[in-house]
Amino acid sequence: VCFFDPLQLFAAKGLPKPGVRWEAEELASDFPGQLLPFDLPSSVPQSTVFRLPLRSNTAFIPLVEKPWLVRDIFQQLDQFVHNLPTWMCFLRSIENITVGRLRAGGHIQLLTELR
Repeated sequence: VCFFDPLQLFAAKGLPKPGVRWEAEELASDFPGQLLPFDLPSSVPQSTVFRLPLRSNTAFIPLVEKPWLVRDIFQQLDQFVHNLPTWMCFLRSIENITVGRLRAGGHIQLLTELR
């Protein structure tokens, strides 16, 4: 599991590189809340998960001139889902793509799944 922190303000704070990598089992042991919504690693043995933390307080993002609003993220996600069937034609190593939104109470709303 990789956490990218380009501004080096959170996961990579004080580190020489703008990211941190953990084995899923180690991360689940050290920081169980990070993987809690995904029930990893047992339910998804080989996968890549993108977790986009949305922040409403722009104080956490000091170098961003115009922070993205939640609606901006959802618009981008909708466009990604719309274009996904075309992009799948060009991906040789990808077997399956599942896109979902984590809802209140830990429920994941499936937006699309392509094989």
